[in-house]
Amino acid sequence: RAGLVSAIRMTARNLSSNIPRLEKVKIRAIYYAPNNRRRDMSNLFPSVKSAVDGLVDSGVMKDDSDRYVVSLEMLRGEGIVTGGQLIIEVIDVGDSV
Repeated sequence: RAGLVSAIRMTARNLSSNIPRLEKVKIRAIYYAPNNRRRDMSNLFPSVKSAVDGLVDSGVMKDDSDRYVVSLEMLRGEGIVTGGQLIIEVIDVGDSV
């Protein structure tokens, strides 16, 4: 499990390396399941947390505290994706919140 968490963090860091630093963000995590089984979305939190840590590692935001991340939304995407997929959307809210 630690290897998976590390891989998610590293992937998020690498994929976000070209995003400039943002002051405040909203984060939306969308999970596309590999099948139609029922899921407890709160079980995704460790994976989402790893991805957010990767965003901090790449410098997208200074920290992942509530000073910089003003909201975190977790959704189940419509449809099925072979193998499953987790999409992290980073929404710049500037200083407006």
